[in-house]
Amino acid sequence: MRVGGETSAPRGKRNRECGWGREEGEEDRSSGVQVSESGSIVPDAGTRALSDVLQFVEQIEAYYVLANNSTPEHNLVSTAQEIAQEHNLRNLQAKVAEVYTNVLESFAKKEGLFRMHMMGKRVNQACRIVISPDYLLEPNEVLLPRPFARALTFPELVCSYSPARMLFLKRCVMNGPDMYPGATHLEITLTSGETHFEDLHVPELIRGQHAMKYFAMAHTGSPTVHRHILDGHHLIFNHQSTLLKESLTR
Repeated sequence: MRVGGETSAPRGKRNRECGWGREEGEEDRSSGVQVSESGSIVPDAGTRALSDVLQFVEQIEAYYVLANNSTPEHNLVSTAQEIAQEHNLRNLQAKVAEVYTNVLESFAKKEGLFRMHMMGKRVNQACRIVISPDYLLEPNEVLLPRPFARALTFPELVCSYSPARMLFLKRCVMNGPDMYPGATHLEITLTSGETHFEDLHVPELIRGQHAMKYFAMAHTGSPTVHRHILDGHHLIFNHQSTLLKESLTR
């Protein structure tokens, strides 16, 4: 305790020098709260910042207390656990990224789910064309190479009311998938409603047996021959103007 003498400054002056109190005309200092727009009393920005600092200080103090009270063995185990967790998290992240990339490629690549099965592209009975001048073709014709004509098939129903067409389809079955014009397989619809397929990638003797057996069922069943593409077929093309323009200018 200190007793002031007669030369001590007045109380009001000391308060002003120390930052206490206020003179006339000075603004009131913040009380630590403010009134929100809804009318409720909430902490002001300074109070919230001070609260964050105090919480941070408490967390640091708790960390030092825990570190001082732990044994060296406990510290070693904790460090090993942290290293193992960090290593496992890195491996997990790499594995997740790899799986995600594989799943994304299975959908988005050219041979993926969308382009192969959901967009109507790169399937049977579909191909791409590039126009080029050929004096052997009419303006409304497109030349299809023989390998494509054997790979692309057209399903034609065997009709007993057209003996000439039946004979031609039977010859296609006998030729098989390698000789043009031929057929790749037979589709037989039974009276029970079930559908049966016969692959023609077999010896000629077996193809002849299939032809005799299933063409005899033309009156009762519904055999369908998936034969090669022939001349004069009407086809639908996807017009790609950029490819066609470049081809015509060459």
